[in-house]
Amino acid sequence: MLIVQAVHDQLISVKDIDELADTYSAAGADVTYHRDLLSEHLLLHPLSAPMTLRWLTDRFNGKPLDEHMVRTKCRRC
Repeated sequence: MLIVQAVHDQLISVKDIDELADTYSAAGADVTYHRDLLSEHLLLHPLSAPMTLRWLTDRFNGKPLDEHMVRTKCRRC
């Protein structure tokens, strides 16, 4: 499962999504959780499209996931 969340989202609390990712992981799901430091609610989705498409392409091509990966990313830091 891929979860993409803006840390500074004005509508959805990143803490709630952190808990959701932890819940899925605890239940045995392979979760890739990308937390973005620079985006906000509306901008993150179009900006994350290339990453999302790469992730999906890798899954369809049978590439393995890293174990329960959680990343917090800053594009311009």
